[in-house]
Amino acid sequence: MRQIASIELHAILKELQPLTGMYLKKFYDLGGSFRMLFTSSSASSMLYIRLLQAINLTEIAEEVDNPTNFATAIRKRIAGKKLTSISQHYSDRIVVMEFGEERFRLIIEMFGKGNLILTDSEYTILLAYEIVKQKNRTITPHERYQFPEGKKFSIDDITEQRISEVLDGASADEDRIIKYLSSNLDIGPIYLENILTKVNIDPKSKSSQLISKPALIRSFTDFLSAAKTPSPVIYSKDGKYVDYSIVPISKYEILEKKSLPTVSKMLEEFYLGARTSLQRDQKEIEEINSNIQRQKELLEEEMKAEKEDAEAGHKIFANMQSINQIIEYINQKRRVTAEEVQEKFGISVKSLDLKNKSIRIEI
Repeated sequence: MRQIASIELHAILKELQPLTGMYLKKFYDLGGSFRMLFTSSSASSMLYIRLLQAINLTEIAEEVDNPTNFATAIRKRIAGKKLTSISQHYSDRIVVMEFGEERFRLIIEMFGKGNLILTDSEYTILLAYEIVKQKNRTITPHERYQFPEGKKFSIDDITEQRISEVLDGASADEDRIIKYLSSNLDIGPIYLENILTKVNIDPKSKSSQLISKPALIRSFTDFLSAAKTPSPVIYSKDGKYVDYSIVPISKYEILEKKSLPTVSKMLEEFYLGARTSLQRDQKEIEEINSNIQRQKELLEEEMKAEKEDAEAGHKIFANMQSINQIIEYINQKRRVTAEEVQEKFGISVKSLDLKNKSIRIEI
């Protein structure tokens, strides 16, 4: 499952800054994903959150049944509150949204299994989408929220000097270079792999085997410079979306590419757009076409039956006087056979049931 990378989160949060100053009007729990409607005096925006994978603005709104208990609890505490800030916690895949003068914090975890937590101003947990009880970390109401341990630096802090310092420590590490860099400069596996392959370094090689340090530093700095002005693109093969990135990825050069104007639009398209229909396999398409054909046949049958009923109604109305005479005759005689009615009125009697007071004739 493709998870959002730290540097992608960094890029999308720059685009989401206009949400600050707006008020949360609605919060929807979609089951593993969420939708938040923000409004101001002049505009409204919908924020979509898909745990582990995406956080983006969207105009696509799925139908929502009655709010879940979690959604109701969130609304009770922060609906109507102003969003005062939205930020990334250092370089972690964690988004912190702060609401109102009370400084409620909605914390979105995009790592592990994903989670959404509401705390008060002191980081005391009020609500948690998933209860977590681990040896060194507990996420449950009334406990104090603890950010995971890690390197305390932001994406903007990754300077040439910092990269050099990290690479200096590689010689003493026997992990693969990709794992070592992920632990010390976590920007996302797809981008680290691209940075390494650009200078002919095998991502599977050991950290201790690292050479060409100056070239690797240049590859890093070139990437970080390009990431400051993202070029969002979705890659596809045979009509199916494969992956996306905010800068060009070398290994995807042979794939079809679709450029998007913003990171938000890229994520919306990848997770909420045409991908759903593109990924249907041939069997599903055949089933859909078969259902459509069946619906057409049923509609034709209904139209035919409706036409026949209308014609029958016209015939009954045109012969109403004769029908009333037949009914009156049967009521007067009380004991009568189908043959007698047929002979009396010169019509074809299909059946006659005096007990149930029914007669079927052909006119």
